[in-house]
Amino acid sequence: MRNEYLTIKKLDGLGNLIHAFTTRTCGNAEDILRNHFKLDANEVFTVRQVHGDNIHVITEKNPKLNNVEADAIITNIKNLPIGVFTADCLPIILADIKGRGVGVVHAGRVGTSLEISKKAAAKIAEVFGIPPEDIIAAIGPGIGGCCYEVDEKSVNPFKEGFAYFKDITVKKGHGKWMLDLKEINKKQLMESGVEEKNIFTIDFCTSCHNDKFFSYRREGKSAGRMISFVVIRG
Repeated sequence: MRNEYLTIKKLDGLGNLIHAFTTRTCGNAEDILRNHFKLDANEVFTVRQVHGDNIHVITEKNPKLNNVEADAIITNIKNLPIGVFTADCLPIILADIKGRGVGVVHAGRVGTSLEISKKAAAKIAEVFGIPPEDIIAAIGPGIGGCCYEVDEKSVNPFKEGFAYFKDITVKKGHGKWMLDLKEINKKQLMESGVEEKNIFTIDFCTSCHNDKFFSYRREGKSAGRMISFVVIRG
């Protein structure tokens, strides 16, 4: 991996977009955006992430707005970088192979229980007329099932709402469970029509590899944030 950021080879090969998942070793994210990607940090559109399932759509008819509460952004506007901030939650980048639309998703436990990635992929297909089989999904660094321990109350929405519950959890006893957010989101993306061969997962666990990534579980409120972004080339 590069010290400053990670990319997915499949997306790099498209040639019609720029994307990256930054790390904690990138230093000043503004410098990385400017020096490596020739982007001004002020140009990267972000939202107020609230751990929900709202998807902000940006088109020529529906321009970007200030102070939007959402946990996913999709757009078909060229040269408009969109991004999310994470430190254990999953950053997910969605991209059409023909450059007709892109999206970014912030998928934490609550957003995942609300199927935010599935809804975002479906929204890209619906709004931009993109066949789901043309969508590539990249699941970035986040806390892994190896480290993400939750209590009974937190796991209940998954137990009650997901047929594949046993595939995404490990019961530890004493009311504690290990929850695999990456596997859940992969399954949700497939349910939206994204083909398994087009879903790529960066396997780094942010808690295990706290030297490379910020981790809220490891560091608490003092944890910094990584930015993950995508932009359609003009």
